Amino acid sequence: MANLLFWLGPDRIIGGTDFPIWCPHWLLDRFMTFELPGDIEEEYGVTLTMETNQKVVGENIARLYGIDIEAKKQQLAGDEFDVSHQEFANSVPARTRPGRARTETGVAGTAGR
Repeated sequence: MANLLFWLGPDRIIGGTDFPIWCPHWLLDRFMTFELPGDIEEEYGVTLTMETNQKVVGENIARLYGIDIEAKKQQLAGDEFDVSHQEFANSVPARTRPGRARTETGVAGTAGR
């Protein structure tokens, strides 16, 4: 991931899965809380922020296809996937990176490496 961020930047990376028939909440949850090791961040000069993760899991592909994310959310509100997502989100503790305080532009402080 550090290589991709270094060479391509966060606006040119698209994530995906080969499981189109189920809701991979646990997989997305893991990715959204994934952090690069400190030595890799320093070596490549990149940080995997929440903003970057959001681009990778959906915002970049939405931009390429011309999808208005907020309008699409409103259109799909209440469908079976939205309900499933809400049930999942309500059943797990708040998603944070262990040992780090997330910020919109980066990571504040480090611990537990």
